[in-house]
Amino acid sequence: MRKKTLLSLSFLILFVAACASIRAMSDNGLFAGESERSETPNERALRMSGQNTKKFFGFWDHPALPDSMAAYVNVGKSLSADDTRTVTRHGLPAIPIITGFREGDSPDVWRKRLRDKSSQLPDPEVVPFVLLIDEPYGKGFDDKKLELLIDIAREEMPGHKFAYTVMTLTILNRPQRRLPQNADYIGINYYPFRTGSNIATEQRFQRDMNRLMTAARKKINTRFFIVGQAFYEDEKWRQPPAEAPFWYARAVAGAEDIDGLLWFEWRNRGNWQGVGSMPEFRENLIKAGSLFVEKDASF
Repeated sequence: MRKKTLLSLSFLILFVAACASIRAMSDNGLFAGESERSETPNERALRMSGQNTKKFFGFWDHPALPDSMAAYVNVGKSLSADDTRTVTRHGLPAIPIITGFREGDSPDVWRKRLRDKSSQLPDPEVVPFVLLIDEPYGKGFDDKKLELLIDIAREEMPGHKFAYTVMTLTILNRPQRRLPQNADYIGINYYPFRTGSNIATEQRFQRDMNRLMTAARKKINTRFFIVGQAFYEDEKWRQPPAEAPFWYARAVAGAEDIDGLLWFEWRNRGNWQGVGSMPEFRENLIKAGSLFVEKDASF
């Protein structure tokens, strides 16, 4: 009986050791296909933070993207209403931007512009929302005029949803001020990597963004999206940390009322350097985008 017990114990020890060895080889990729690899800690954390979410992930200047990036986005924003169909032809939902609205123009002028542009837009089924204007408060709009513009847009483009974007200062200044409540989405242009800023770790980034979103939720009860900083310019904006795509992505994936992330931007323009000039940042953005695109977008 003792001999049988010893034999059973020896077999159990060998079996446990063999399982541990197989697991180690699997973790090292020895049993993975050539195209597979182990998740990095950043990728694993992102996957877990947004495992039950479907968010959109794309670029502000989608028509400028090279074909090699198409697999890592699940929505595209046009540069104007005119080029929206260049996005939908690739099988992606499109976020058109109209702009061109001046605060001194009459409502009739706004209405005519909306009518002219509406004929260039695809059906609402492939348009998550129409971005009417970028940073209107920097263009002289006040709350009443912005609210009126959105109301007119609803009359002229029935079936569509509408959005506008704001700077972080619009959210953080005058904390008691309420923003217009009649838009379907508010985009926040969150560019924290300014020259001289001290945001260099994810902990500081999350603390700063949490402060921003707490203030935003007090100003308006709506859905949000974030426009992330994917650029730098020597005088005012410093280069974002290479890990920043994961910081943004985790923050968006973990927030119930933030529906997506647009990156500003891919292009280089003069002294303005975009994603194409930041190879390590670009690689991490691709990894983050891959996890969002696996789920597709839900609007």
